[in-house]
Amino acid sequence: MMKPPVILVVSSFLLLGGCATIMHGTYQKIEVASSPVGARVWVDSSEVGITPLSVSVKRNNDHLITVSLSFAG
Repeated sequence: MMKPPVILVVSSFLLLGGCATIMHGTYQKIEVASSPVGARVWVDSSEVGITPLSVSVKRNNDHLITVSLSFAG
C-alpha cells in the first residue's frame, strides 16, 4: 500500500483550513442583546450602538465586545 508523502498531507491540511473563510466570508455577524434593552455596545473600544443590535466583526481576529448599562441613581 502506498503512503502519501508527508508534505502532501501537511499541505492539504493548510489549504483546507482556509475553506471556512472562503465559504463563510471574512466577516461574521454577532447578535448582541441585553436585559433590559438599551445598553451601549463597544467593539474593540469603538462604540457601535445600543442593544439589541448585530455587529459585524472580521473573522480570525480577536475582538473585545463590551456591553454597559448605567442606571440613574
